[in-house]
Formats: sequence, structure tokens, C-alpha cells
Amino acid sequence: MAKKIFKHLLGKNRRPRFEGIALHLDGKVAELEPRKEGKAKAFDYWLKLSTVSCPTLRLPASTREIPSPQA
Repeated sequence: MAKKIFKHLLGKNRRPRFEGIALHLDGKVAELEPRKEGKAKAFDYWLKLSTVSCPTLRLPASTREIPSPQA
């Protein structure tokens, strides 16, 4: 029953597409920080995002290349 309702809703309201959206973030919103010595060892940088809902959100970022899976 829930599957039918969901299909009906998707038929009328299409899923949003984010293809044409480009985020241009300035220093007030996003800041790239290098890792602190003795703290994180797996990541080289931390992306610090300021949002409305929570004061600060930090996402890990790395400059290392991720190997592709072997088929």
C-alpha cells in the first residue's frame, strides 16, 4: 500500500534535479583547514561549514588518491 502511494506521489511530483546547481561558497560559509598535528591522521584537511541549524560542521577531506576497485 505504501509503495503504491509513493509511486503515485512520484508520478505527480518529480524528483528534484541538482544538475545545474553550483555552490560558490565564500569565507563566511566554508573554510578549508589543515589538520592539527597529533589529532587526525587519516585526513589531510577539514572543510569547516557554517550552517543555520548547527553552529559548525566539519567534514574530512583528503588529497590522497582512492584506488579503483579491481573487477
